[in-house]
Amino acid sequence: MFLSLIKKNKNYFISTVSKLISIFYGLSLLKILSSFMNEFDFSNYFISYNFVLYFSTLFFTLQGSAVLRFYHILGENNINKFYGILNTISVISLAFLFINSIIFTTLKIDFLIIIFFLIIFYSLFMNEINFLRIKHLFDKVLQLIFIQSFSSITLLLIFRNDLNLKVSLLIISFSFFISFIFIRYNTISSIFNKVSFNYLSKHFQIFKYSFPILLIALFNFMISSFDQYLLKYFGYNDDLAAYIANYNIAEKSIVTLLSIISLVFVPKVFRKYKNLEKETFKDVFNIVFVFIFLSTIILFLLFFYHEIFTIILTNKIYVYLSWIIPYIGFAGIFLGINSLFSEILTVSKKTYKILISYTIGVFINIVLNIIFIDKYGIISALFSSIISYIAMTIVTLYFVYKEYKLLNFIK
Repeated sequence: MFLSLIKKNKNYFISTVSKLISIFYGLSLLKILSSFMNEFDFSNYFISYNFVLYFSTLFFTLQGSAVLRFYHILGENNINKFYGILNTISVISLAFLFINSIIFTTLKIDFLIIIFFLIIFYSLFMNEINFLRIKHLFDKVLQLIFIQSFSSITLLLIFRNDLNLKVSLLIISFSFFISFIFIRYNTISSIFNKVSFNYLSKHFQIFKYSFPILLIALFNFMISSFDQYLLKYFGYNDDLAAYIANYNIAEKSIVTLLSIISLVFVPKVFRKYKNLEKETFKDVFNIVFVFIFLSTIILFLLFFYHEIFTIILTNKIYVYLSWIIPYIGFAGIFLGINSLFSEILTVSKKTYKILISYTIGVFINIVLNIIFIDKYGIISALFSSIISYIAMTIVTLYFVYKEYKLLNFIK
């Protein structure tokens, strides 16, 4: 009976396994890096990796969202061409920025080269997942994630006694590259294409759809990580590693629950409703209730056992800041509520309203941190995150309420 259930829901099962591997990889990475790297390199790794996420979002999110949204509309050949053209433009643009960085900054060339290729390999890896998902090749997604996770963890453990910032970034970059090549070796030539601005102009609707998603993704990353740059700038280097370690524990606990709920329930909402209906609100409210109930249980665990979580998942030297974990977990609940209610705006094809919500959130976060982080440090970073997530949720709920009223008026 159990095997037949798995066979009937094969794609969900494989997707869940892939998600669990990603969670295990993230926690393993946190444990290995915090155990074998000094505090300076540990904090600089996450600051550098966040930098990679920013630039990957800016230069490669358009391609990824185009694949997911327009693959079945425009067809494989058109999407492959669009994807290849944008990849070519992105790499050329990144190369231009790389050359300028060599000329106008004091950063070492070898470090910039590692970052340059990490941005490219990470972006190709993530967009390959989008291609495989839209084709329903979930077994290939599982292979891709497993190879990347296994190769990364294995190499980090092999070189654990020599781990520093550059070595860790180089290993992570290689793991993205080798897993991508393993899946794509037969069609590697389709990654890039000759640039045709005339062709791109014919598909302007892709840009119109994808650009808000690009900004939403960027602002989401910035809310959770921009304070790290400000803490470093204002000289809180002694606490930065501990802040990052404990922030990651709290964020992963709630975001993991959110991603699993989104994986199971959100696709059902999209399949069930092509347009916004009253029942959409009821279904999303039920999903949010489940999320709040389960995340509240997690929050209680974080509150009573935060020191134990820090010791188990990172390094005991960071336990003195473990008290921030339940506060970040509390903020994560609002992030989850905001994210799930945003699906109503997605169904109603009003993603620009989601962008407004995230714009307000990132604006509040940056302004509060700039004003207070110099004097209050970690406290400012912590409560700026909480306030910005609450503000985002309030704005999103307002837009959802307006959609509900409009729907009732039309009916």
